[in-house]
Amino acid sequence: MEVLTFPHARFGLKRQKRDWVVPPLSIPENERGPFPKMVAQVKSNKNKEIQVFYSITGTGADEPPYGVFIMDRETGWLKVTKPLDREKKSHYVLFLHAVSSTGNAVEDTLEIVITVTDQNDNRPEFTQAVFEGSVMERAHPGTSVLQITATDVDDHENTYNAAIVYTILSQDPLVPHSNMFAINRQTGVISVLDPGLDQQSAPAYTLTVQAADLQGEGLSCRAKAVITVTQSNPNPPVFSPTSYTGHVFENKVDAGIVRLYVKDADAAGSPAWKAVFSILNDRGGLFTITTDPETNDGLLKTAKGLDFETTQQYTLYVTVVNEVPLASLSTSTATVTVDVVDVNEAPVFVPPTKMVEMPKDVGVGQEITSYRAQDPDSFQSQKIRYQIWHDPSHRLDINSETGVISTRASLQMEDMKTQTFSAVVIATDNGQPPATGTGTLLLTFSHIDCPGVDSHCLDICQRGPESQDVSMGHQDLSPNTLPFTEMTSQVGVQPCHSKQQVTVYSNSDCALT
Repeated sequence: MEVLTFPHARFGLKRQKRDWVVPPLSIPENERGPFPKMVAQVKSNKNKEIQVFYSITGTGADEPPYGVFIMDRETGWLKVTKPLDREKKSHYVLFLHAVSSTGNAVEDTLEIVITVTDQNDNRPEFTQAVFEGSVMERAHPGTSVLQITATDVDDHENTYNAAIVYTILSQDPLVPHSNMFAINRQTGVISVLDPGLDQQSAPAYTLTVQAADLQGEGLSCRAKAVITVTQSNPNPPVFSPTSYTGHVFENKVDAGIVRLYVKDADAAGSPAWKAVFSILNDRGGLFTITTDPETNDGLLKTAKGLDFETTQQYTLYVTVVNEVPLASLSTSTATVTVDVVDVNEAPVFVPPTKMVEMPKDVGVGQEITSYRAQDPDSFQSQKIRYQIWHDPSHRLDINSETGVISTRASLQMEDMKTQTFSAVVIATDNGQPPATGTGTLLLTFSHIDCPGVDSHCLDICQRGPESQDVSMGHQDLSPNTLPFTEMTSQVGVQPCHSKQQVTVYSNSDCALT
């Protein structure tokens, strides 16, 4: 048994507790009894002079898990009380103490680390009971199929107890050969060994696989690997016919255009039969093509609304492949001509909302503004007629051909509840059917009248000049009224009963004298 001796005390500054560290002790896991079993003996050089008592603290002693290690307080024997399990706890840190009969420390605390060494007591375990994969018939040797994985909780850093090696134990069926697959002993990757895979003769294989630790010589476990052989794709899909013509109305989204027909000699419904379509020259993403799951045809639709005035015809190039990669590199291509059909679009007012400032007083029949709309159908010679659709004042009129707006009655700001009011104007073309656009006209009174002085002359009967209050008035609406800015010119003092002129300025910078 190993003997642990407290180091000699040093002169000078006293070292702090736990400074002394000895090499770690090792205890194999799963040891047989009887217990308690001696591990090492602790001794102090002071025991020649006085009686020394020994004790331990730390994990496994007075800290969880409690009581794994004990110390004979008189002899200093460190003992383990039960078998250890490395997978539960791989090491313990204990602190050795030496005190006199009075309880005073005679040695600095000694720290020891007890390492539990591994035994190969755990067999590998596969991550799943059955692994599944697929491979195409006539696949080349070396083609990866799937990977199996097993784990081992034993020590894999310092021992071979968790060093797993994979092997194939059996294959079912044994056609056309008994070794159709191979497995990488270290990674568990199963790959094709023989090129004779045929979906009709053997649609699936079941392999019994093994994982063994100690580099294949230790404990082992087994699992199944089921490999499905899929049909290869020797027959590419072919367009029939290869040219198509379709049309679609402008501005329609998700509108069907044309059905593209495909022939494929592979088994209907299989991945080698299912068609996948692509449009080669649709950079703007205007079109989309999907596969009819029942017929395998391509369905061409609009992804965005098309504009006849921008482009009247598109020529698309469409290719088709299968979900399963083709055995050959040939690709079928179809040409689709799409004609965009013009529809009557509503006139558009420019701008959609027009603001117009007008004088405070507008007489009958006076022109205010011109509000016209543009016809998006630039390829059609259509006429536009205008109409006042909503006019709360009932005082506006519009020329149905020119869009000139004028007054049918006098329009005065004092008669309106607000300084700004609106009217809705519509423009209707003569297309089939007619289309109508809407615009909004905002009218604002812009001219502001000057404030008035209630009394233009003041009677001043004082010898000395004094300020006088001038009463102002204004008939405009907010915000063109109060407050006023008042400026008074100097006026000479005349004898009593003389009348003086006063100049007053309003916030609109106009003046009265």
